[in-house]
Amino acid sequence: MAIFGTSIIEFDAAFPDDASCANHLLQIVSPQWECECKRPVPWKITNHSFRLARHGCGRSRSVTTGTILQRTTYSLRDVFYTFLLFANSNEGVPSTFLQSHMGLSTSSAAGLARKVRLQMALIERSRKLGGRGQIVRIECRLIGRIRTKGRKGKGRARLLLVSDAEAVAACVITKQERRLMVPFLRQVINPDSQMLTSDPAIRAQLCDGGRYKDFESLQVAGTFVDFKRSNSYQYFRHLNRCIKRTYRSVGRETLWLYVKEFQYKFNRANADRRQFWDMVQCFPAGDPAQIAGLRDESNFRRPTDRPRSVLST
Repeated sequence: MAIFGTSIIEFDAAFPDDASCANHLLQIVSPQWECECKRPVPWKITNHSFRLARHGCGRSRSVTTGTILQRTTYSLRDVFYTFLLFANSNEGVPSTFLQSHMGLSTSSAAGLARKVRLQMALIERSRKLGGRGQIVRIECRLIGRIRTKGRKGKGRARLLLVSDAEAVAACVITKQERRLMVPFLRQVINPDSQMLTSDPAIRAQLCDGGRYKDFESLQVAGTFVDFKRSNSYQYFRHLNRCIKRTYRSVGRETLWLYVKEFQYKFNRANADRRQFWDMVQCFPAGDPAQIAGLRDESNFRRPTDRPRSVLST
């Protein structure tokens, strides 16, 4: 019988307690640390705190420093277990389920779910698509069930979708304008890719009479039927269905986190056992400045539409 995802038996064997989670996290983040004493002495978890690592010279440092778990009050094993729940779910995990399943308050469950989605988004931040001679499709689509001011769950948002034969990348844009699309496209598309779109308006905006040399090769090819065969459409359909069935609706300011969550899942759909292990084998920098930059890279807005504070995300 085929086994999909990572079983709870594997999880319990790898992470039986907080100490094992802390030691695993220490092995990943400690190579990036540099103590002031410059001595090549390994860091070790102290006995009195599973989160505190002590260097040979006596200096201490938290193993969660610089990650999304910095200053969190959640148990490390609870966080890793939440990673497992998200990795094994094809349609997402609502915070109401975490609240009842793990005995958390409403705000704690929402905060824990946000940290998991941030971890997925940080891992997907370096995603590159296409390459020399490879076809990359660029599309824009509207998605519903968005909570906006005055429209509780009845608003819509625009997604910019980019896909090749193996993966997809997406971001939220407020309007189909080249100044909002170009930064994201330059970020995720490798040079010398063969770019296609089914929307003539996208080509007209990106080419702009030869102003943007990067997009001179963009061609209008195919129809909506061809778009339905692409990874962009499969990803968009799955995201739309999950927001409708699992989450009912999502807020406009947090939509980018759900977009990145399902981007992470979609790009590992053919290797679902990697979803959990990829989350616990890589902890990119997750300080507030990095998160603010990630939000701006995934949620392109016109200058007048930008939120006033990072806390609004």
